[in-house]
Order: sequence, then structure tokens, then C-alpha cells
Amino acid sequence: MVSVVGSSAALRKKRTLKKSLNFSMMVVGESGSGRSTFINSLCDQLIVEPSYTLSLYTPEDLSNHERELQLRKSIAELEDDEGVRISLNIIDTPGFGGSLNNDQSFQIIQDYLKHQFDEILIEESKLRRNPRFRDGRVHCCLYFITPTGHGLKEIDIEMMLKLGELNQIYHLQ
Repeated sequence: MVSVVGSSAALRKKRTLKKSLNFSMMVVGESGSGRSTFINSLCDQLIVEPSYTLSLYTPEDLSNHERELQLRKSIAELEDDEGVRISLNIIDTPGFGGSLNNDQSFQIIQDYLKHQFDEILIEESKLRRNPRFRDGRVHCCLYFITPTGHGLKEIDIEMMLKLGELNQIYHLQ
């Protein structure tokens, strides 16, 4: 009996090794809060260029002090010590907090998160599901607080409240 259980566990592990695990993570924070450094350190490789090295904005944008949030998606293929492959989908948010009025940034992030849940609901409602459909829901959202030493800013509190509202709507754990 033990050999049957052991062989089925080995077969499950072999299937897991062939197929990579899909994990999505969103990182949100103002410029200079350490998002890019965290991502590159987590993956132990250069996955995203720091925002200050990229030319994301035109000179007119910089002179107006209005930087629009952009969602920058990257995929890192990682492998743990046991050989399990992990496909880490990273959604970075350069430009967050770069405006005087950040309502549009909040809305872009909320719309993206809602869209991912809507996509999975549509796919699961189909009679014939696409076997290659990739679940794009964000499993983890890390919010980076700028280390000013003066506590939370209004933008930090407002963003956490917005994420909390989504948590209640979609019953996230």
C-alpha cells in the first residue's frame, strides 16, 4: 500500500515539474520606493529596469509634473531547489503617485484588478473552456511605502482603502 501512495506522489511531482506554476504579483508604490530593486532581488536577475533609467515620459510630461501611471508587465521564469518551475507574472506601476491628483492612477489599478477577475469569470462560465487560458488574477499586491520617516502619506492611506474595497467586493483572502 505504501508503494502505491509513494508512486502516485512521485507522479504528481513529475507532472508539476513539467508544468510551471503560474503566480501573479503586482507591485505598487511611488518612484524611489524600491519596487524595481525588490523585483530584481527577488528574481536574482534583472527583470525590470528602474523607472529613473527609462524614458517613460516626454519632456512636456516632466515639466507639467503630471506623470501618468503605466502598467508594466514582465514574466520571470524561476525554479526552486526541488526543480519546480514558477512562472512569475509581475505587474509594475511606474508613474504611481507622480501627479497632484492620483484618482486616475487609483482607477487604472482598480480597473486592471477587476478586469482580471472578470476574465476568469467569463472563462469559467463557458461550456468549452480554453485549455491554454492563463489565469491573470493578481495573487499578491505589494504596496511600497516611501521611507520618509514621517509615517504614511495621504496617497498611501487612500490606495490601501481602495485595495480594501476590492478585497470586500471579490472576497479575497
